[in-house]
Amino acid sequence: MIKIQKSFIIKMRLIEFKLLPKGTSSDIKTQQEYCDSFQACTFPSNYVKTTKYTVFSFLPVSLMLQLKNVIHIFFLFNGFLQTIPSISTNSPLASWVPVFWTMSMGMIFELIADIRRWNSDKKVNSYKVDMAYEDGGKI
Repeated sequence: MIKIQKSFIIKMRLIEFKLLPKGTSSDIKTQQEYCDSFQACTFPSNYVKTTKYTVFSFLPVSLMLQLKNVIHIFFLFNGFLQTIPSISTNSPLASWVPVFWTMSMGMIFELIADIRRWNSDKKVNSYKVDMAYEDGGKI
């Protein structure tokens, strides 16, 4: 239904800007004829969503984003090597604390940025808008 609606709108715009002659396509209908051909005439929403994460996807997705950073992989590898007693030069805790600290700080910054995006989306989605309707060939 959305594909049909988009093609209808594109064809109407092309006729409006005189890029297509008026009688080019027989399947071009007026807005009212278009809406009457369906049970319920629904249009896509203008809802804006720019957040990266949901409540359930935050931990795995942000963890994978942190692991894309080469320095985090290096410190993880170093931490695993420090857990082997025969080659360990210091306590494994001394290797794991920096890894967890840097990754958790990166995840916290991602969370703060995503909360700001969510608040911005909420503000934009609450705006009042004017809708234009076609009435007798005039908008």
